[in-house]
Amino acid sequence: MWREKISTYSQRFNFLPVDYFVLLYNIVVGISVLLFRHNVPNWALHFAFNAFMVVFVLHISSMPINPKGILQKIVRRWYFLILLLFIYQQTGGLVFLYIPEWLDNQLAQIEFNIFGLHPTIYLERFNISILNEYFMFGYFAYFFLILSYAVILMKRKMHFELDMFVTTAAFTFLVCFYMFYFFPIAGPRFLFSGIYDGPLTGVLFVPLVDYVIKNGAAEGGSMPSTHTAIAIVILVHSWRYTRKVGYIFTPIVFGLVVGTFWGRFHFISDTIIGFFMAIICIIISDWIIGNKKLGWQKLPYYSPGVMDKPVVADKKCIRNFSKSDPS
Repeated sequence: MWREKISTYSQRFNFLPVDYFVLLYNIVVGISVLLFRHNVPNWALHFAFNAFMVVFVLHISSMPINPKGILQKIVRRWYFLILLLFIYQQTGGLVFLYIPEWLDNQLAQIEFNIFGLHPTIYLERFNISILNEYFMFGYFAYFFLILSYAVILMKRKMHFELDMFVTTAAFTFLVCFYMFYFFPIAGPRFLFSGIYDGPLTGVLFVPLVDYVIKNGAAEGGSMPSTHTAIAIVILVHSWRYTRKVGYIFTPIVFGLVVGTFWGRFHFISDTIIGFFMAIICIIISDWIIGNKKLGWQKLPYYSPGVMDKPVVADKKCIRNFSKSDPS
């Protein structure tokens, strides 16, 4: 009886993998806020935010999956790229959700035991403006890489690839965000603030990144490095589907990844874990897409007559059906 009711109720919605990811994240975080509200200032506002996110996604999921207008498609299928900013900002208020203390000292000690030094302090000897500018340019580019790659795919009408990218990016972001709550890490720029000889030298991107971090970064949110994780996701997808764009993104992503610890925003452990989280999330997302799980089969690419040569994603999720090279 109850299974039939759930099945009937679920038929009212057209859930896609991104919808499931966002719903699960907000339900789990909302329940955690209630259970650990003694660790969360303004817990009621956080719970209300997560409840609103659930209602919002349910409403979005009731819309047709393949609306005609591009704006409607953005709202229905790629809304996460907009929602991302709000979900990220909440993480700063939940940094002590499960563990009400910073773990920076413990992580710094682990790194010292492994490397015999503190990497970000060691890198001070290479405080050269031209290097700092390059790595901070890469770090700053993070704020534009996501949307720029999405726009590139949208302008080329590569909607299949865009759906794949948004699915993988959403999964990676939300997994990393949830990990923040188990590893409250502020970053070496706070832990070693009184030990560094001085700030990084630079004339453009160094002060620009410093301004953005001071005015827009959420407190905590260092372990794992989402900058690294998402940069790797973008790089892998760009090399798969838009090779020429991948060539351009490669030196930017390299600068971004190194910039995470070069700029003292992350411990090198954050960067390493972020890299491996990207690989794991890509593999899982590929499996979901390749096997058409969690509603992926509802997308229009699998409907007869939608296009002259229908898309059929294999388990490696390599799209190869265009008459011309999309790159």
